[in-house]
Amino acid sequence: MLDPPDRHLRAGAVAAKEKKMSMITDRDVREMVANVLEVNVTEVESETSFHVELEMDSLQKAEFIVALERACDAEFAPADAAEIDSVRDVMRLLDERHRVP
Repeated sequence: MLDPPDRHLRAGAVAAKEKKMSMITDRDVREMVANVLEVNVTEVESETSFHVELEMDSLQKAEFIVALERACDAEFAPADAAEIDSVRDVMRLLDERHRVP
């Protein structure tokens, strides 16, 4: 029996999203944070705390998460978004999301 055509389309869409996520770099995330906070990208390092060191408020964090979701063509669960407080956290999350089991 043949697979329904929409199954292949869904598989292709998932693969495209995973590819998009895997293409996001540390630098891309740092630039998104810098744009949201209107700071120089050099102020945002991999370990810099968004909340403590950069004083990102909840509205700015929401704006950042939306920008990240658009860049990745993905949605992040509120629990995942709540755990993000540095570029390293974002990169870890993206790695977990696109890793093949």
